[in-house]
Amino acid sequence: MIYFELGLCDEDYLTEKEIRLFWRISRIVWNIKTGLGILVKKKVDNKIVYVIPKINNKFLKKINKVLKVTGKNQICISDELYYKDEFLNLIKNNDIKICDGAWAFRYCLENILNYIMEITNEDFNEKEIAFLVDNDYELAIEYIKIFSSRFKLITVVTNNIVGFSKVSDRLLKNEGIDINLVNNYRKSLNKSDIIVNLDFTEKEIRKYTLNNKVIFVNFGNKYEINHRKFEGVNITNCQISMPHKYLKYAECFKNFNYFKVYESFIKKKTSISNILNEIKKDKIEILFLENENGMIRNEDFLRINAKILDK
Repeated sequence: MIYFELGLCDEDYLTEKEIRLFWRISRIVWNIKTGLGILVKKKVDNKIVYVIPKINNKFLKKINKVLKVTGKNQICISDELYYKDEFLNLIKNNDIKICDGAWAFRYCLENILNYIMEITNEDFNEKEIAFLVDNDYELAIEYIKIFSSRFKLITVVTNNIVGFSKVSDRLLKNEGIDINLVNNYRKSLNKSDIIVNLDFTEKEIRKYTLNNKVIFVNFGNKYEINHRKFEGVNITNCQISMPHKYLKYAECFKNFNYFKVYESFIKKKTSISNILNEIKKDKIEILFLENENGMIRNEDFLRINAKILDK
C-alpha cells in the first residue's frame, strides 16, 4: 500500500532541517523543490507517504510514474486530495482503487453494536436482529455465531431460502444455533430492532416493511432510507481514533482519515474469522457513527430507545 498526501503547510513538505533555516531561505528551498517537481517521501517503518505540495502537470506526471513503478492497485490518500479532480482523474485512469473504509466497516459490527449499547445503557438480550444476505454467507455465519447468545431472536432474510436452509441446518446441528429463516416482504422485518444489510440492493430493501424505529446498519450500497414514517437510524460508516497498536503512525497520517488508514493496515487476503479476530484484538474505539448526511448524534439512539420504551 502506498499513500499520497497534499501538503497543507511547510512542515508537511520540508524536512525539519529545512524548516529550521531562516524563513527566506526556507521559501527558496520550497520554491526549488516545487519547481523541480520533487515528491517528498515520509517513511515510518515500511509505510511510505508521498507528499505533494500542489497539483499541477509536473507533479501529476511524477505521481503517475510512482504508480507505474510501484504497480500498486490500491492507494490511501489524505483528506484534501478528495477535492482535487485532476488527481482523482489520474487515479481513475490508472484503474487504481482508493481506500474508502467500506471494506473495514463490514467487519466492525460488534464494535458498532457495543458503541450503541454504551450510549443507550442497555443489553440486546430482549431485542431482535435481522441479517439481509443473498451471497455473503461466510460473513453472515460468523456474525450469527458471535451474536447468537446476545439477542432474543436472529432472523435471516434471503432470496435464496433453499441455499441458506442448508447453512441453517449446519448451525443448528454443529453450534446449537437456531435462526429464523424467512422472506416475507410484509412480515420479515417489521419487528426487528436492528437490521444488518450485508448485500441487499436498495431496490430489494424497498420491497420490505421495516420497523419505523429500527437501527439499520448498512454494509451494502449507501443510500437514504425513505420508507414512509421512518424514524430510525441508518448507519453507513464509522470514524475511529488511531488504535493503540498503531499510535506511532498517528503523526505521519495526521492529515488522513484514521479509519481509512486503519483499513489500509489490516486489508489482506485471509479468512473472515481472522479479520474479525484482528479487529477485536486491536480494540478499536469508535468516535462516532455516520449516515448519508454525516455524523449521527448520540441523542438519535436515545430518542429511538425512548420511543420503544413508551410503546
